[in-house]
Amino acid sequence: MQEDSLFNLNKVYIDVLVFHKKDGSALPKEMIWEDGRRYVIDQVTDTRRRASLKAGGVGIRYTCIIGGRQSYLFQEADRWFVERKIRRRRQAVPARPAGSTETAAEPVRASGN
Repeated sequence: MQEDSLFNLNKVYIDVLVFHKKDGSALPKEMIWEDGRRYVIDQVTDTRRRASLKAGGVGIRYTCIIGGRQSYLFQEADRWFVERKIRRRRQAVPARPAGSTETAAEPVRASGN
């Protein structure tokens, strides 16, 4: 893990394979994640100067399509980073007692007749 990443766990510096055009623009083609996994960038749909609100930092933000999903890739000076996606845990639903047919919407009522 790079030194800067120790202070901001949402910012992940990665390796990027880039095609440099004769007009001086850069077109990222593939991202290499910190564990070595490679992701081919299918399409770059937008390029503009933006701040990363999740990870901090300002640079060129590339809106990329990777495997049918949109992702942001940032070029900050001479380094590339992505915003780490934090998965939220689902809250556990309390289990019903064994043999119970009760639902939250309609509790079973004992008949008084």
